[in-house]
Amino acid sequence: MRFKIPVNIRHSLFLFCLFVFVVNITTSLIYKHSGPKDAPIYGTMYGSDARGYYEYLEWGISKKDINYESNNSYKRGNQRILKYPYGTALFQLPFYVAASVSQKKESGNNTYTQTDDVFMCIGASIYISLALFLLYQLLGKFTSDTSTKYLVVALIYLATNLFHYSSIELMMSHLYSFLSVTGYFYFTLHYIETRNKKQFLISIFFLFLIIAVRPFNAIIVIPVIIYLYVNMRSFWQVLVSIAIIAFSFFIQLILWRLQCGFWTFASYDGEGFYWTKPQLLNVWFSFRKGLFIYSPILFIAFIGLLMKLRTSFKITILFLSIFLIFTYTISCWWHWPYGDSFGHRAFIDVYAVLAIGLVSVMDSCKSMVQKRSLQIVCALCVLLNLFQTWQFDKFILSPEYMSYKKYKTTFLETNTSLTSELGGPKDIFPYNAKYTMVNDSMAFIDMNHVEYSSAIKFIAHPTEYKKCYADVNFIKEERLPNQSFKARLLFQITDTITKENNYFGCCLNEGADDFLSPNSTRLSYQFDFSALKPTEVLSVFCINPERKNFSIKHLNVSLYYIY
Repeated sequence: MRFKIPVNIRHSLFLFCLFVFVVNITTSLIYKHSGPKDAPIYGTMYGSDARGYYEYLEWGISKKDINYESNNSYKRGNQRILKYPYGTALFQLPFYVAASVSQKKESGNNTYTQTDDVFMCIGASIYISLALFLLYQLLGKFTSDTSTKYLVVALIYLATNLFHYSSIELMMSHLYSFLSVTGYFYFTLHYIETRNKKQFLISIFFLFLIIAVRPFNAIIVIPVIIYLYVNMRSFWQVLVSIAIIAFSFFIQLILWRLQCGFWTFASYDGEGFYWTKPQLLNVWFSFRKGLFIYSPILFIAFIGLLMKLRTSFKITILFLSIFLIFTYTISCWWHWPYGDSFGHRAFIDVYAVLAIGLVSVMDSCKSMVQKRSLQIVCALCVLLNLFQTWQFDKFILSPEYMSYKKYKTTFLETNTSLTSELGGPKDIFPYNAKYTMVNDSMAFIDMNHVEYSSAIKFIAHPTEYKKCYADVNFIKEERLPNQSFKARLLFQITDTITKENNYFGCCLNEGADDFLSPNSTRLSYQFDFSALKPTEVLSVFCINPERKNFSIKHLNVSLYYIY
């Protein structure tokens, strides 16, 4: 049986996908090329992940030497391997080649140019259009209402951080993973309905891409393979699926062998899972990175997925189990916020699952009042997401250290200086790290008319170690408003031989309440930084450049020497 789309629907769907393409590439190019002509292409390689994926292309095609110290690779023997999987580079390959053909670069020159960037933007815009096309087809398995399908697809794109990761941070893997997972879901369900082996072969192609982009996502496809077997009562589909998973990962092993000269099965050093300590509530509801906080439309979608249990029990159990298994696994990752990101980016991979729940909510609205109310909520979710996308890209929303107080202070705020006025870091302790801990404290620091407080000092531990981790907590007390607005908690690393000083630190305000009214606030900050050299001394103190009146009580600093 051949799948056919009516001509009028095909025409409107084509126009919809064309509209998505135009919106996406326009956003990409405006964002990346609106700065000064002599400035670097802003945000293109934002984060080490994007560079790590792209380096596969430079290494594989342009023969770039990857054997240098970087965050994108780890040492294996005397060589290095690229930390990230090859799948994202596979998607970017045609556009990398097209950019290379359209410009002349000197041999060995791997500088990322505006031409490269334009082609990558074109590629990402094509892929998001294709992904939303497949999502529309997938939703056709759950509703026959054309307007509902268009609305849900538009909401998944414009009311979630998928918009950010397809138009701005488009070099990251999430767009390509979303496309692969959505295509796999659709063609697998279509195969079960039609028994057409061509559909199964297409689904297998998307399965290959899922593992290539992110081997971790095998946890998504295993429940689908089980569901496929239960419905088809044939073992050969299971064997083929497992073989494709193994083949896709085997290519990764070959690439690593080519890079370092011997077989290796893991590329993430010093990272892993805490299987007995899931951060379930944090990954869903924390103001640091909560999925439902930064994309509230997805909470409605999740409720819709639960509602669908009444009408389509088996298929809903499948997708609900995928989402819950995925959530549990993500929440067990040692660094559950997943680094710098807008919202919780890891969940983009399974947005197709939540889209099904959103369809259920739309179809359950029968009265005009219900429909209009839901439309208003959806419109507000779109506006909020687009505005917060802008806030994130202007660094009003912190990419890593958000909290309830910071969120409340920055909500609907346009002041681009806010980030520099709110502190501070809450780095997560390294995974299963061995350490030696030293501690020091001060009971009371009176900062009234004092520019620099006394300092707590640490020297390097005599035993060799890799890095440091500092945990600082204290009570800040203000008797008058706006006393610690310009104050800082400061770390100074001084080389006793060269007398060179390096600094890092943070503000002493978490939100507007801290400096608009008298208060007593307990603050806690965590810092992850490089190991002290034997000749270096670390000093921790407060500065008060305006010499205003506040005090610090029970300052406690714990320094961990990580081995």
